[in-house]
Amino acid sequence: MSDAPFVINGKFEELHAFQLLQKLPQGILVADQATSTFVFANEQMQQWLGYSAAELMGKTPAYIHPPEEMERVMMAFQAMLKGEMQLVKNIRFLNSRGAIIFCDVQAQLMETSSGNFICGFMTLSLQK
Repeated sequence: MSDAPFVINGKFEELHAFQLLQKLPQGILVADQATSTFVFANEQMQQWLGYSAAELMGKTPAYIHPPEEMERVMMAFQAMLKGEMQLVKNIRFLNSRGAIIFCDVQAQLMETSSGNFICGFMTLSLQK
């Protein structure tokens, strides 16, 4: 893969790329493959979850999914890391107010000089 100008921990080398990702109508979460911790959350994802980017940084999927959803989430995460799956429908997310939102999650693996990451693109599910 190419080593695009992408720096983790909330900073991007290219201001325009950062602005684009922040303003997309899809929710975006980027997690470190080695630790499963979040290193980026765009504005839409922050709004849906009710957490700031700072609150999400360093957290794992267990922070934003109900306990009964974790087995499914982790199986999907592992399949995405292996390249076996790219889309998971109707994943339950738990927002800061305790409400459940349903999202379809599409994943893309990224290899950079900063490390390997999984980038999740979320859209709100129409089915529940």
